Amino acid sequence: MSNCPKCGEKISEEMVFCPRCGSALKPPTEAQPPSPPRIRHEEEARRDILGFIPFGFFLIAVGVIFLTRPNLISEISDFFRDFQLNELWPNVFLPAPASNHPVLYGAVEEFCYIFGIFQVGMLILRFAYGSPPSQKAGTASDIVFWLGAGYLLGILKAQTIGWFAFLAGLIILIGLTIIIRAVITLGMARK
Repeated sequence: MSNCPKCGEKISEEMVFCPRCGSALKPPTEAQPPSPPRIRHEEEARRDILGFIPFGFFLIAVGVIFLTRPNLISEISDFFRDFQLNELWPNVFLPAPASNHPVLYGAVEEFCYIFGIFQVGMLILRFAYGSPPSQKAGTASDIVFWLGAGYLLGILKAQTIGWFAFLAGLIILIGLTIIIRAVITLGMARK
Protein backbone atom coordinates (compact mmCIF):
# COMPACT_ATOMS: atom_id res chain seq x y z
CA MET A 1 0.00 0.00 0.00
CA SER A 2 1.09 3.52 -0.74
CA ASN A 3 -0.43 7.00 -0.59
CA CYS A 4 -1.81 9.27 -3.33
CA PRO A 5 0.82 11.95 -4.03
CA LYS A 6 -1.92 14.61 -4.30
CA CYS A 7 -4.33 13.96 -1.43
CA GLY A 8 -2.58 11.32 0.69
CA GLU A 9 -5.38 8.69 0.37
CA LYS A 10 -4.19 5.09 0.85
CA ILE A 11 -4.10 3.31 -2.51
CA SER A 12 -3.03 -0.11 -3.76
CA GLU A 13 -0.26 -0.55 -6.33
CA GLU A 14 -2.69 -1.73 -9.02
CA MET A 15 -4.77 1.45 -8.96
CA VAL A 16 -4.37 3.83 -11.89
CA PHE A 17 -6.47 6.70 -10.45
CA CYS A 18 -7.01 7.87 -6.85
CA PRO A 19 -10.53 6.97 -5.72
CA ARG A 20 -10.75 10.13 -3.64
CA CYS A 21 -9.35 12.95 -5.81
CA GLY A 22 -9.22 11.23 -9.22
CA SER A 23 -5.64 12.15 -9.98
CA ALA A 24 -3.54 9.85 -12.13
CA LEU A 25 -1.35 7.61 -10.02
CA LYS A 26 0.78 6.20 -12.83
CA PRO A 27 2.09 8.12 -15.79
CA PRO A 28 0.16 7.20 -18.92
CA THR A 29 1.84 4.46 -20.85
CA GLU A 30 3.33 5.79 -24.00
CA ALA A 31 1.82 4.42 -27.11
CA GLN A 32 4.18 2.29 -29.07
CA PRO A 33 5.46 4.21 -32.06
CA PRO A 34 4.17 2.76 -35.31
CA SER A 35 6.57 0.37 -36.90
CA PRO A 36 8.46 1.95 -39.76
CA PRO A 37 7.12 1.13 -43.20
CA ARG A 38 8.78 -1.78 -44.85
CA ILE A 39 11.53 -0.53 -47.08
CA ARG A 40 11.38 -2.27 -50.41
CA HIS A 41 14.39 -3.36 -52.25
CA GLU A 42 15.14 -1.57 -55.49
CA GLU A 43 14.74 -4.82 -57.43
CA GLU A 44 11.29 -5.45 -55.96
CA ALA A 45 10.13 -1.93 -56.80
CA ARG A 46 11.47 -2.23 -60.34
CA ARG A 47 9.57 -5.50 -60.86
CA ASP A 48 6.33 -3.97 -59.63
CA ILE A 49 6.60 -1.03 -62.02
CA LEU A 50 6.51 -3.42 -64.99
CA GLY A 51 2.85 -4.05 -64.18
CA PHE A 52 1.96 -0.45 -65.09
CA ILE A 53 3.40 -0.68 -68.60
CA PRO A 54 0.72 -3.05 -70.02
CA PHE A 55 -2.06 -0.89 -68.59
CA GLY A 56 -0.62 2.24 -70.17
CA PHE A 57 -0.14 0.45 -73.50
CA PHE A 58 -3.69 -0.91 -73.30
CA LEU A 59 -5.08 2.63 -72.99
CA ILE A 60 -2.89 3.92 -75.82
CA ALA A 61 -3.91 1.03 -78.10
CA VAL A 62 -7.61 1.59 -77.40
CA GLY A 63 -7.17 5.30 -78.16
CA VAL A 64 -5.34 4.59 -81.43
CA ILE A 65 -8.02 2.11 -82.53
CA PHE A 66 -10.72 4.73 -81.91
CA LEU A 67 -8.72 7.48 -83.65
CA THR A 68 -8.11 5.38 -86.76
CA ARG A 69 -11.78 4.39 -87.02
CA PRO A 70 -13.90 7.49 -86.60
CA ASN A 71 -17.17 5.55 -86.99
CA LEU A 72 -16.29 2.92 -84.37
CA ILE A 73 -18.68 4.32 -81.76
CA SER A 74 -21.62 4.01 -84.16
CA GLU A 75 -20.44 0.48 -85.04
CA ILE A 76 -20.47 -0.42 -81.34
CA SER A 77 -23.92 1.10 -80.95
CA ASP A 78 -25.21 -0.84 -83.98
CA PHE A 79 -23.69 -4.03 -82.58
CA PHE A 80 -25.58 -3.76 -79.28
CA ARG A 81 -28.83 -2.68 -80.95
CA ASP A 82 -28.58 -5.73 -83.23
CA PHE A 83 -28.84 -8.24 -80.38
CA GLN A 84 -31.84 -10.50 -80.27
CA LEU A 85 -32.75 -13.61 -78.33
CA ASN A 86 -32.04 -16.89 -80.11
CA GLU A 87 -33.53 -20.17 -78.98
CA LEU A 88 -30.69 -22.69 -78.64
CA TRP A 89 -32.76 -25.50 -77.15
CA PRO A 90 -36.44 -25.62 -76.28
CA ASN A 91 -37.09 -22.75 -73.86
CA VAL A 92 -33.37 -21.81 -73.67
CA PHE A 93 -32.71 -18.37 -75.13
CA LEU A 94 -29.42 -16.50 -75.39
CA PRO A 95 -28.71 -13.10 -76.93
CA ALA A 96 -26.70 -12.83 -80.14
CA PRO A 97 -26.23 -10.21 -82.84
CA ALA A 98 -28.58 -10.77 -85.77
CA SER A 99 -25.96 -9.86 -88.38
CA ASN A 100 -22.20 -9.73 -88.92
CA HIS A 101 -20.30 -6.62 -87.79
CA PRO A 102 -17.01 -6.87 -89.70
CA VAL A 103 -15.80 -3.33 -88.94
CA LEU A 104 -16.19 -3.80 -85.18
CA TYR A 105 -14.86 -7.35 -85.21
CA GLY A 106 -11.90 -6.20 -87.30
CA ALA A 107 -11.08 -3.35 -84.92
CA VAL A 108 -11.19 -5.63 -81.89
CA GLU A 109 -9.21 -8.31 -83.77
CA GLU A 110 -6.51 -5.75 -84.58
CA PHE A 111 -6.39 -4.63 -80.95
CA CYS A 112 -6.02 -8.24 -79.77
CA TYR A 113 -3.10 -8.90 -82.12
CA ILE A 114 -1.39 -5.64 -81.20
CA PHE A 115 -1.78 -6.29 -77.48
CA GLY A 116 -0.72 -9.94 -77.85
CA ILE A 117 2.47 -8.94 -79.66
CA PHE A 118 3.09 -6.26 -77.03
CA GLN A 119 2.81 -8.97 -74.36
CA VAL A 120 5.68 -10.84 -76.06
CA GLY A 121 7.84 -7.77 -75.43
CA MET A 122 6.59 -7.65 -71.84
CA LEU A 123 7.58 -11.29 -71.33
CA ILE A 124 11.10 -10.48 -72.52
CA LEU A 125 11.20 -7.56 -70.06
CA ARG A 126 9.97 -9.78 -67.24
CA PHE A 127 12.82 -12.23 -67.86
CA ALA A 128 15.35 -9.40 -68.20
CA TYR A 129 14.28 -7.80 -64.90
CA GLY A 130 13.93 -11.07 -63.02
CA SER A 131 10.20 -10.88 -62.33
CA PRO A 132 8.71 -13.62 -60.15
CA PRO A 133 7.57 -16.82 -61.92
CA SER A 134 3.89 -16.01 -61.38
CA GLN A 135 4.25 -12.72 -63.28
CA LYS A 136 6.12 -14.40 -66.14
CA ALA A 137 3.46 -17.10 -66.28
CA GLY A 138 0.69 -14.50 -66.28
CA THR A 139 2.28 -12.64 -69.17
CA ALA A 140 2.81 -15.88 -71.13
CA SER A 141 -0.85 -16.81 -70.66
CA ASP A 142 -1.85 -13.26 -71.69
CA ILE A 143 0.01 -13.80 -74.98
CA VAL A 144 -2.00 -16.96 -75.65
CA PHE A 145 -5.26 -15.24 -74.72
CA TRP A 146 -4.84 -12.08 -76.80
CA LEU A 147 -3.49 -13.83 -79.91
CA GLY A 148 -6.15 -16.54 -79.59
CA ALA A 149 -8.91 -13.96 -79.19
CA GLY A 150 -7.61 -12.14 -82.27
CA TYR A 151 -7.77 -15.38 -84.25
CA LEU A 152 -11.32 -16.11 -83.06
CA LEU A 153 -12.44 -12.59 -83.99
CA GLY A 154 -10.89 -12.99 -87.43
CA ILE A 155 -12.82 -16.15 -88.17
CA LEU A 156 -15.98 -14.59 -86.71
CA LYS A 157 -15.50 -11.57 -88.99
CA ALA A 158 -15.01 -13.89 -91.99
CA GLN A 159 -18.21 -15.71 -90.94
CA THR A 160 -16.36 -19.01 -90.70
CA ILE A 161 -17.94 -19.49 -87.28
CA GLY A 162 -21.11 -18.13 -85.75
CA TRP A 163 -21.61 -16.08 -82.60
CA PHE A 164 -22.13 -19.02 -80.25
CA ALA A 165 -19.11 -20.90 -81.64
CA PHE A 166 -17.12 -17.70 -81.02
CA LEU A 167 -18.31 -17.59 -77.41
CA ALA A 168 -17.48 -21.28 -76.96
CA GLY A 169 -14.02 -20.60 -78.39
CA LEU A 170 -13.52 -17.76 -75.89
CA ILE A 171 -14.51 -20.01 -73.01
CA ILE A 172 -12.06 -22.68 -74.19
CA LEU A 173 -9.38 -20.03 -74.61
CA ILE A 174 -9.90 -18.73 -71.06
CA GLY A 175 -9.62 -22.27 -69.70
CA LEU A 176 -6.48 -22.85 -71.74
CA THR A 177 -4.84 -19.67 -70.47
CA ILE A 178 -5.61 -20.61 -66.86
CA ILE A 179 -3.99 -24.02 -67.36
CA ILE A 180 -0.97 -22.50 -69.13
CA ARG A 181 -0.45 -20.04 -66.30
CA ALA A 182 -0.63 -22.78 -63.66
CA VAL A 183 1.71 -25.14 -65.54
CA ILE A 184 4.31 -22.43 -66.20
CA THR A 185 4.15 -21.20 -62.59
CA LEU A 186 4.63 -24.74 -61.27
CA GLY A 187 7.42 -25.45 -63.74
CA MET A 188 9.32 -22.26 -62.90
CA ALA A 189 8.81 -22.66 -59.16
CA ARG A 190 10.57 -26.05 -59.24
CA LYS A 191 13.79 -24.50 -60.55
